[in-house]
Amino acid sequence: MAAKPTPNKNTSVVSKVISNPVVNNPLTRFAKNAFVKVVQAKVPGGTAAVNLTKSLVDKATAPEVPKQPMPTRGQVLAERTKKQKPAPGCSFNLPPHAWSLPVRAISVIGDEAVYGYPASTSDDIHKYRRGAIWWYSTGSEISTTDDTGQVTTAEAAKKASMTDAQKKAAEKTSASSDGESSDFNYGFQFLWNPENISVAVARNMDVTPSSSDRLRSVSGAFPGQENITFSIVLDRVNDFAALRSIVGGKKTEKGAYPSFGAEFLNQYRYGLSDSDALKKISMNQKLYDLSRYGTLADLEYLFKAINGAGPGGGWVTLLGKKTADIGFLSPTLLAFRFGPDSTEALSYVGWITNLSINHTMFTEEMIPLRTTVNFSVDCFAGSSII
Repeated sequence: MAAKPTPNKNTSVVSKVISNPVVNNPLTRFAKNAFVKVVQAKVPGGTAAVNLTKSLVDKATAPEVPKQPMPTRGQVLAERTKKQKPAPGCSFNLPPHAWSLPVRAISVIGDEAVYGYPASTSDDIHKYRRGAIWWYSTGSEISTTDDTGQVTTAEAAKKASMTDAQKKAAEKTSASSDGESSDFNYGFQFLWNPENISVAVARNMDVTPSSSDRLRSVSGAFPGQENITFSIVLDRVNDFAALRSIVGGKKTEKGAYPSFGAEFLNQYRYGLSDSDALKKISMNQKLYDLSRYGTLADLEYLFKAINGAGPGGGWVTLLGKKTADIGFLSPTLLAFRFGPDSTEALSYVGWITNLSINHTMFTEEMIPLRTTVNFSVDCFAGSSII
């Protein structure tokens, strides 16, 4: 049996890896393979040593992941203030049709006779009758903190491994200066109708809000032990009655979507989409989608807020349908607001752990008109304990 070579200063693989200046510099694939061949020649049969060499070379040649310092309290609060409302350009589904809005007794009796207020005053309340769910932060922003207090995010690691061409392509899809992708900038609005909102907070000694578990450094979100459940009803029966009462729904010569007219669009007042969002997805396009998909058009905005719009031309199912409902819920943080002001009303930040959808009414073409959606949400804390 041949004796194994005794490692010494000249043949030790570890010594060669540390002292060789080539390894300590970025290597091309050719140089890397050549170096491994040299080690194989110097250490006959040293398979384990060669594997160790490859591992060390891979580590030495890996792109450096940029790190960012832990933010100050002021930076965290400033970023949190910006996220109290949907980001600029956040696209929401259609608001409820005017026929579906609640009618106040004051409007039925006649407000002038009762209180002496002008009739227009009672209509203003409808702009507050909205529940809203919108994208808050993506799972790609999950970060870790090393011993020196430096924060590294998954997104930063991804960017470090990208080529220049890939970085330029990513910059074109950036929605803001902090690099958030516009693919997730969607929201979901609904008429206030949950019969109950259940909130449960448990104590688990194995989970403590800690700065080492935080998401992106300026988000200040920490895994907690609070859970909320609620149900909402999407009802587009009146919308379809209104759509069938007008001449529309066909493509025009000038554009891909019909023009429903200012009078019809006025029935969808007080929506949450701003002017930038309407440039991306117009009201006419939303109405056209509603006429084709019913409540699925509403749910599409919810799934886009969770899973994003998808790469390239968007997500596509196995049957060729373009939708963000891909049978998966990404770990995306969403903001939940059950009132006009998130700082005063019922409001939470968390990710959806379970989504149950029940369609209960359809057209003759099996377009769902009424849908019940059950939510189960794990909430995140805004303060760390350790």
